[in-house]
Amino acid sequence: MRLSGDFFFPESVQENRFVVRLNAAHYIYAAHFPGHPVTPGVCLVQMVQELLSQSLGCPLFTRTIRNVKFLNIVSPLENERVAVCITRMADDGSQVSVQAVITADADDSRVFAKMSLVMERNPF
Repeated sequence: MRLSGDFFFPESVQENRFVVRLNAAHYIYAAHFPGHPVTPGVCLVQMVQELLSQSLGCPLFTRTIRNVKFLNIVSPLENERVAVCITRMADDGSQVSVQAVITADADDSRVFAKMSLVMERNPF
C-alpha cells in the first residue's frame, strides 16, 4: 500500500533529510487510535522505503528489518511535520542498506524512531 500523497506528503528534501507532513484525517488514524491518533510503526518503515525509492528513482522493497527502535509516539496532532534523516546508506546495485532516524521537524533532538533496513531493487 502506497502511503505517499495520502497518509503523508513530502514537503522538502535537503541532501538526506526529508520533511513530510502527516495527514491526521487519514483513515488509519481513525483506527489507531480514535481521538488519540498514533502513527503505526509499520507506516514509519514504509515512509522511509517510499522516500528512498523516490530519491533513488527506482522502486525498492523492504527485504530485511535489521533493527528498529520506536523511542517516542508520533502523533499527527502534536507533530504535523516530521523529518526522515538517512544517516547511512550503502548501495551495491541490487540492494540498498540504510540507517534512518525520524525526528520532530523543528527539533531534531526529539527522536521518534531509529531503524536499519535492507531494501531490494525491483528485479522486474
